[in-house]
Amino acid sequence: MKLTKVMRKKYIKGAAQKCPYCNSNELEADSMETDCTGAWREVSCTSCGKKWNEVFTLTDIEEIREI
Repeated sequence: MKLTKVMRKKYIKGAAQKCPYCNSNELEADSMETDCTGAWREVSCTSCGKKWNEVFTLTDIEEIREI
């Protein structure tokens, strides 16, 4: 089964709590990896064996105020 746009949207909307392939909540995630362009981690489903990368992007910045 190929990961579709609909499956991606459902996974993201569901806060990444269920497998986009089989809907199981038996997920395992590796530690986050980063470089100067973004961050990602590999996630796998222990129920169906599928694997995918969660990709994180910069969405905002906040000022840190000195006291």
